[in-house]
Amino acid sequence: MVDEKSGYIFRFPFEHNLGYGYVEVLDSSDSGTCQFLAYVYNYFDNDEICNDVTKIVETGIYLGPLNITRYPNTKGKNAWKLIGRNINFIKNFPNNKDYAGDIGFYDWSKLHPWRYFKGLEWDFEEVEYEKVRHLEIVTLYTHKDSLPEKVTMKKLIEMGEKVSDYYDFSYLGTRNVFVQVINTYFPQEKVEVLIKELPPYSI
Repeated sequence: MVDEKSGYIFRFPFEHNLGYGYVEVLDSSDSGTCQFLAYVYNYFDNDEICNDVTKIVETGIYLGPLNITRYPNTKGKNAWKLIGRNINFIKNFPNNKDYAGDIGFYDWSKLHPWRYFKGLEWDFEEVEYEKVRHLEIVTLYTHKDSLPEKVTMKKLIEMGEKVSDYYDFSYLGTRNVFVQVINTYFPQEKVEVLIKELPPYSI
C-alpha cells in the first residue's frame, strides 16, 4: 500500500436514514490492480460522532475490502467526514476471488469453478464457492457513492427487513449490488431465501 493516502478513516451516511458508518481507505495504486480499497468497520452511530480511531478499529471489519474508483470527498454533496488516521493500517493486499463468466447470476454457489487468489499472486487455485464465499472480488469497481448502498443493504438484511422494500430491483446496477452482498456475506441457506426478492433471472 502507498503510505501517503492510506489508513485515513471517514464517517459516511447510510442510505434511508439508518445512521452512519466508518470506513478506512487504503491507497492500493501500487498493486497494479486497483486504485483504492475501502474497509468498513463494525462501528455505527446515529448522532454522536466518534473521533476515537482506536475504538473504531478495535470493532473489526464489517464489510470489504471494496475497490473504489476515487478518494472520498470531504466537502460538498455526499461528503464524508475525515475522522483521523489508523497508523497501523493493513499493508498487504487481501486474498480475493474471481469468476471468469457472468457473475450477474443470482446464486454464485452454482457457478464453477471459482478462482482463489492469494494477495497479488497472478496464479490462482480453482475452487468450489464455499472456500471463497467470504472474500470480495477486488476486480469489481465500486463508485464511492455506491459503498453506502452495499453497507445499507447488508444492514437491512441483518435487521430482518426486505431490501426490495427500500430498493428498486428493476435496475440492473442495484440488483447486481444486492447479488454481490448476499453471496459474499451470508450463508447459502440465507441466500436461497433472499434471492426470492429478485425478479426472475434472465440472460
